[in-house]
This record gives sequence, C-alpha cells and structure tokens, in this order.
Amino acid sequence: MVAMNNTNIRIFFFFALIFQCYDACKLSDLKIHQEKTGAQVHNKPEWKVSITTDCRCSYPNVFLKCVAFQTVEPIDSSILTFKGPFCVLDKAVSRSHPIIFKYAWDTVYPFTIANAEIACP
Repeated sequence: MVAMNNTNIRIFFFFALIFQCYDACKLSDLKIHQEKTGAQVHNKPEWKVSITTDCRCSYPNVFLKCVAFQTVEPIDSSILTFKGPFCVLDKAVSRSHPIIFKYAWDTVYPFTIANAEIACP
C-alpha cells in the first residue's frame, strides 16, 4: 500500500478535478434549436438558430456541418464564418452566453455539431 503524502494528495485532487470536468462536459451537451421568427426576408422565412449548453464548461471553436447551406440574409461574420464544408462560431458557447444568429431560406437547414473544444473553468 502506498502512503499518501501532501504532494500525492495534491496530484490526486488535481487530476480528479480535471477528469471530473471533462467527464462532466461532452460535445453532446451542445444543443442546437431552430425556430421560425415569423419574418420574411426576400420572400423567404427567417430562421433563428440558438446554440446553447447547460454544462459549466465553455465551448470555443465550435464547428458546424453546413455543406450546401444557403441564406438570402447576411450573417454577421463576427458570429459565424464559413470554412469549406464547415461554419465556425467565432465566439465561445457557454451557459451564460448562447450563440444566436438568423438566416433566411425556404426550409430549415439541418445544422449539426462537427467538433468543438471544451474549456473548463
């Protein structure tokens, strides 16, 4: 049996906190919700996209799959940029800071999360 000295105890708790955080927050904790706003832009319905999490961690560098995504309404490039088949959120998603943007097209686009970093406090 190994005796636990102060250094071993600190190391144990350090790793316990790290693994607790990363085990507690997963990519699947990011949620995408879309709804019609009721507005029309160039005769197309406007859609509001909300990307949220209830996890205590934040999610910087969120990549959404957006192959063939189209909109007649410009999206603020400080929120969302296009990189090949992906849309990248330029701000971190957190419990207190959901990311919201709008687009206009005939039908709702099926955004899905491709990847994201997880940053725990």
